[in-house]
Amino acid sequence: MQGFNDVFWRNQNIVGIALECGICLGMAAVMTAIAVVVFKRRLATELG
Repeated sequence: MQGFNDVFWRNQNIVGIALECGICLGMAAVMTAIAVVVFKRRLATELG
């Protein structure tokens, strides 16, 4: 995690920040999508 923080603070320009935020948001979106798929599948299994 230390290396990640070093890279982040070195890239204190707009592009660097946008890149980091984009990666974080992308990961969050993927995790949310996976959670939704798992939830729907579980719901379908219980109902069906």
